[in-house]
Amino acid sequence: MTKYTVAFLIALFLVSSLIPETMAVLPEINNPTMMDISGSELYILDNVQIKVYSLKDYRFLRKFGKRGEGPGELLTTPDAPFTMIVHEEKVLLNSVYKAIVYDKSGKMVREIKIAPSFLVEAVPSGENYVATKFKWVDATATARTLIVDHGFKELKMIYETALPSSYKKRKIVMPPISTFARCTEDRIFVFDQQKDTIKVFDLEGKPLPDIKVPYEEIRTDDAFKKKVADTLAIHPTFKRTPPEFKKMLYTPDVLPVFRDCRVKGDKLYIQTYRQKGDLSEFIFLDFSGKVLKKLFLPGSETLQIRLNPASTFAFKGDMYYYLVDNLDEEQWELNVQKLD
Repeated sequence: MTKYTVAFLIALFLVSSLIPETMAVLPEINNPTMMDISGSELYILDNVQIKVYSLKDYRFLRKFGKRGEGPGELLTTPDAPFTMIVHEEKVLLNSVYKAIVYDKSGKMVREIKIAPSFLVEAVPSGENYVATKFKWVDATATARTLIVDHGFKELKMIYETALPSSYKKRKIVMPPISTFARCTEDRIFVFDQQKDTIKVFDLEGKPLPDIKVPYEEIRTDDAFKKKVADTLAIHPTFKRTPPEFKKMLYTPDVLPVFRDCRVKGDKLYIQTYRQKGDLSEFIFLDFSGKVLKKLFLPGSETLQIRLNPASTFAFKGDMYYYLVDNLDEEQWELNVQKLD
């Protein structure tokens, strides 16, 4: 075997290791909106239900969650969809007016009524929760990041920012720009989509050093504006929107820094709005802000019109998991790609 043959085989192996592989067909899935991995299990939010699969053999294990207005039930609307957060031993499912906490077996631990506040998202954090709430202040959209207790009573506000949507200026940005939080066992990370710096706090809300994200500005092009317009055109809420409101809608000249982010172990996986065809850019950072790698990955091309980020991908170790809608076979498939 010549050195050229060896070099070719090594190159072939390296390339093939990055090719996505369909690992399983998931016939139980109909309309997935969020996905996460915890331990040896895959959690998928499908409409109002959370469906759980084994990562070992991709068997369907259980489901929980119910649509309705009674105890243990949730209602949603197209402009205020559910959020699922899996964190340590808790699974939190919330709408804008109610949150339900489950253990991983699917048993309901508690139900929390949020009204009259508008809850964008809540994340378990130690013994408490970090909640992102949305409100209008003097006709300007505002996002507040709060530490709240088990009853969602406010303990401390750790971050507040005015957003670029304003009825006074008659401008409503699309896709929406807001803030969101992610937590580890000892830190809270707050992502303001208007900035390129991640705010970091301990679990009591004490500020820690910020993380600056090395980032190249992405300016909005005609293709992205068309994608926003096409997404809005089929959105149930915007179909009923009065013409005078539609005139307020605009797409910013510069896209947000953070599209979504996952925190796993000691790494931050930041998804940006930069695209290459159907591939989406991810920046991997450690907690000091050092860039570990940049990759373009599949499975994130769908644009969502919502205040909180939601994507059907997840990371575990050096593996990237994502869902694919196989339209020909009318089924959802789980794909896996090795990152190294």
